[in-house]
Amino acid sequence: MFLMFGIMSIVAFGQTEYQDVVYLKNGGIIRGVIIEQVPDQIVKIETIDRSVFVYQMNDIEKFTKEPIQGLKCLKALENGLKSGYRFLGDLGYQVGVGDYNLDRLSLNIVNGYQFNPYIYAGVGVGLRYYTDDKKAVIPVFLNFRTTFIGSKVSPYLELAGGFSYNATDDFERVGVYLHPSIGAQFSLTDQSKMYVGVGYELQKKEVYLYDYYYGYKEWVSVGALSLKVGFSL
Repeated sequence: MFLMFGIMSIVAFGQTEYQDVVYLKNGGIIRGVIIEQVPDQIVKIETIDRSVFVYQMNDIEKFTKEPIQGLKCLKALENGLKSGYRFLGDLGYQVGVGDYNLDRLSLNIVNGYQFNPYIYAGVGVGLRYYTDDKKAVIPVFLNFRTTFIGSKVSPYLELAGGFSYNATDDFERVGVYLHPSIGAQFSLTDQSKMYVGVGYELQKKEVYLYDYYYGYKEWVSVGALSLKVGFSL
């Protein structure tokens, strides 16, 4: 994955684009595309916002071609995710680690808002089915995702956190739920994506333990390594 990102960066670096720049004698600088030029008379230049300016040649100090400033940012805004409502849904499997290594199947559904090509926040609900205990737990959480680049293949970081409830026992609260993950998303259309992520899920849970002649309750961490595959719309 790192090799792939490195190759993409090299290709992007080689695809430099240029614009016309007009330097005026009064100190002004206009950037855009020269659409008309009459020798020794006028120059017409169109800026990125479609405005057209006309200057007399005796008012111009010089005009050149220069690399477009902020090109990567402009391409990200053009090609990346647009702002607005966005749905995430994924399925996965989690392998338990630690003293309470309980494997589980996972399902997540998130509804949220894409603020720009890089920042997403939403509210989600999930399902965890513990294959050893034969129990179902429902996490309810806030979800935050940061996408690094606006391209067809984009790495991301994600953090989900909230509380879980026992679906097999009157929906009693289980404890704090936390799930950081990292992955990559792949463009299917302009706004629909497929993503693959790996992470670590931490679930706090109160268990009943025995110590010789008596029993007691204690909060423990039930951790697992996770792999998930999902789609966003």
